[in-house]
Amino acid sequence: MKIFFGLLKAHFKDITRDKTVIFWFFLFPLIIVLMYGAIFSEGSYGTMSSGSFDQTFNLSLSAPSTSTAAIIFENIPVFAITRVDKDLALQNLNDNNTDVAVIVEEDSGKEIVSVHYNSDQNSMGFFVANFIKQVLTEADLQMSNVTRRYEVKEIAKEIDSLRMIDYLLPGILAMALMQLGLFGSMQFVSYRERHITKRLALAPISKASFLSSEVLLRLMMGLVQGVLILSLGFLIYKVPINGSLASIFGIIVLGSMVFISLGYFLCSFTHTSEAAMGVIQIIQFPMMFLSGIFFPMSFLPSSLRPIVKALPLTYLGDGMRQIILGVSGEFSMLTNVSVLMGWFVVTFFLAVKSFRWE
Repeated sequence: MKIFFGLLKAHFKDITRDKTVIFWFFLFPLIIVLMYGAIFSEGSYGTMSSGSFDQTFNLSLSAPSTSTAAIIFENIPVFAITRVDKDLALQNLNDNNTDVAVIVEEDSGKEIVSVHYNSDQNSMGFFVANFIKQVLTEADLQMSNVTRRYEVKEIAKEIDSLRMIDYLLPGILAMALMQLGLFGSMQFVSYRERHITKRLALAPISKASFLSSEVLLRLMMGLVQGVLILSLGFLIYKVPINGSLASIFGIIVLGSMVFISLGYFLCSFTHTSEAAMGVIQIIQFPMMFLSGIFFPMSFLPSSLRPIVKALPLTYLGDGMRQIILGVSGEFSMLTNVSVLMGWFVVTFFLAVKSFRWE
């Protein structure tokens, strides 16, 4: 244990001695928060929804079995329809699990079609509601009788929109943890270049003690990053912190462990800092721009979705957003945590197997 704490102290001194490390790992994320907050603090992303903008529109439909409007909807290719009762349809809308809730009721030979949707500026419900109205109006015109068969009512639900800075802050924290894990592992490559690890291999120091002290220090740095970034967002831009501290710290620790393990695994294949930098850049740039930390995944083309779903930062950013803001996400929290745990187990095993002093 004495050796472990000695290593921890030595790692800490080595990191704090380099002022560029302090800037990139602590000050740079805060500058990003301030810059994005100044630009996007008034803008809105709307409420996050798992609906897809470029594939289909999700409809929660409640209708009698004799409804002809329901038959029309089921024959429209862009509608993904879920048949539910009225209460569940409205609940799906409240939970952002559908773009619109359509309630069809029969009254004196007419079908009253109530289209409920959220009224935030990025909700697709407004467009779906207007499309439904046009479709049913055209269906009425094509009928031979004069009496109108369908009456459409649009019911917009007023909701609080999620500001852009609210959406961005958890993503910035996820990005900071990714960079801490990936670029922080380059310190070990530097040790190898300076032959420090060669001397450590001759000392009574186990690989487990060395790696554990490095990982613990990075975890502590990740928690400090989290406190600084969230405090800045809350105090200056009033970003809501709705999750418990235990849950927030838990997802920070899990995310840090994933990228620390991934960073050590990637650096095990390189012999110089320049090579390590190149490998890490190849990995981190796609994750930064395809994982949905800066904009909703629904803005990306469907052809990129398989790649997006393979990136660990996707699940860290989504989990952060759900826990910190208390909003629904692209995936369930069970999925987010399970995928991150899977990434950690695999990358940690590979990092340990590929670890070498020289």
